[in-house]
Amino acid sequence: QNHIGPDAYQPGDVVTALDGTTIEVVHTDAEGRMVLADTLTLAAREKPALMIDFATLTGSMVNALGTRMAGIFSNRTEFGALAVECGRASGERVSEFPLESDYDAALDSKVADIKQCLITGEADAIYAARFLARFTNGQSAVQGQVSLANFPNPQGLSPAGGNNWQASFAAGVVLEGKPGTANLGLIQGGALEESNVDLSSELVALIIAQRNFQANTEVIKTADAVTQSVINIR
Repeated sequence: QNHIGPDAYQPGDVVTALDGTTIEVVHTDAEGRMVLADTLTLAAREKPALMIDFATLTGSMVNALGTRMAGIFSNRTEFGALAVECGRASGERVSEFPLESDYDAALDSKVADIKQCLITGEADAIYAARFLARFTNGQSAVQGQVSLANFPNPQGLSPAGGNNWQASFAAGVVLEGKPGTANLGLIQGGALEESNVDLSSELVALIIAQRNFQANTEVIKTADAVTQSVINIR
């Protein structure tokens, strides 16, 4: 134990966290998660859209992954996948670890709400993550909602310039709602959506515009050459 003073806690002590959770101290060298518990409680009170906790857990992670990669835990599948992808893109590779709730039973305490850790050190990184997850409140807040719109006749929409389209009588009555409801489709990242734009005609129009541009350029060059010749004759 790291008993550096008369007020330092010892194995077997029960400490009350900021949110009122009582914690049974098992190992005094696992003091980091005790501090992080109150830190996460304070952060959760501000109701952030996302909390990211950087903790070393060096021994556990080195035993699991060595020094070539870092480990990550996430209670949101999409954030874990995003972190892995960002790590791959930046060269700072990370590997996502499981955060399953059935690990919680091993942290049950007879004298407190939860144990700080296990004395055996087994799966310590996972147990640390499950311990800290208790203090994040596990809630998510909706920051925005994507609304989809559908029309009985999408081909009847009126062009409004660029890639913008607006409702019209020919398109019919608009149906609005969340993705996946009624007859609306789903939103999937990285997927190619269908469009009511005729790409073939757009490509033809682009080729014609480029041809006209080149023709106009040649006309300007010819006119400039004629002008220079007239000036030289004078």
